Amino acid sequence: MRLGNITLAGIILLVLVFTIGMAGAAENATGNETATGTLTETLTVTGTATSTATEGAADDEESGEGLIGPGNALYGLQIAFENIGETFTFNASEKLGKQVAHARKRIAEARAALKRNDTEAANKALEHYREKMEEANKSVSDFKGTDSGLANAEQMIAKHETVLKNLLDSHPGNKGLERAYNNSHELKGKFEEKIKRKEARKDGGNETKEAVNIKAKIIGNDTVVEVELKFKSGNIDNFTIAQEIHDKFQLSAEAINGSLTVENIDKGELKTELEAEASIEKGFSIVEANYKFPLNDTTGRAGIISGVHDRLSILSAADILKVLEIKDKTERKELQEAKKEEKREDKEVKKEVKEAQKEEKRENKEEQKNNKVTRNED
Repeated sequence: MRLGNITLAGIILLVLVFTIGMAGAAENATGNETATGTLTETLTVTGTATSTATEGAADDEESGEGLIGPGNALYGLQIAFENIGETFTFNASEKLGKQVAHARKRIAEARAALKRNDTEAANKALEHYREKMEEANKSVSDFKGTDSGLANAEQMIAKHETVLKNLLDSHPGNKGLERAYNNSHELKGKFEEKIKRKEARKDGGNETKEAVNIKAKIIGNDTVVEVELKFKSGNIDNFTIAQEIHDKFQLSAEAINGSLTVENIDKGELKTELEAEASIEKGFSIVEANYKFPLNDTTGRAGIISGVHDRLSILSAADILKVLEIKDKTERKELQEAKKEEKREDKEVKKEVKEAQKEEKRENKEEQKNNKVTRNED
């Protein structure tokens, strides 16, 4: 046992020495790059009048390679040490921040490789980016850290998306870049949704907020799209609600792009389904609608946006009215309230009976005590 502990301690010491050595070398490399005017390891906005600056988008000017890049034999070891650092980071905000920062390094490495026309190294870095996005995705789902930690990570992911979009524009048709861009866009949407839910809980969370989500799942050469709609309506008749659903489905291409998340899946059904439901309460309705349809021979984001816009445009209020299901919760709620009131009254009666029994028992006991004292005096 003692020998095992010594061995473990030795391994930990070697890891620390190697990590410190790598960090020192990286700092020296960064210092040399800065001194020679090359790119630094920070997210910056270029001051020149480029198209990126014109759009107000931040670009990641990290050199990417540094000491160890995707083509280096020690690249896998570098990734392993980063993963170890994440594993032993137990603060949720810090862990998410590290995952997003490591993902940023993969993008920078891919860009540096693409500049050298080294497609193999770029694809390797982008594959590690995809893996890191999956880990960050899970961290966001389970996130219980501070709101600021979530917001900071969201800002970094937004920069990832911008950089990947610029790379995709300069390297059209690169499947690895397309997947990476879709991953970053989807994760940014998940960040925004998580932040909205946190804000809703802070505000009391009782009010139903309007939400539109559009999910596109690529299956081979085709895409299955699912448009989800939820909102609170001041109407309770089915004709008006059907028209409201129809109006809210008439989204612009810009709105579709902002709500769209895209992912690749292995298999799925290419079918069309339309569902709508309105739960009527006192004076208002909670409305939910779901429209699912295939886009054949379509996988690019621009084509998906155009296809969704066309399908929603031809959807009619009559189509929605045919499938609309109305659930009147008013009577059920009133019945539930009546039952609650009845139970409360029963509880009060039982409490009063119990108190009366206690009082009677106390009086009997007091009377017996007085009788006993009287007999003793006699």
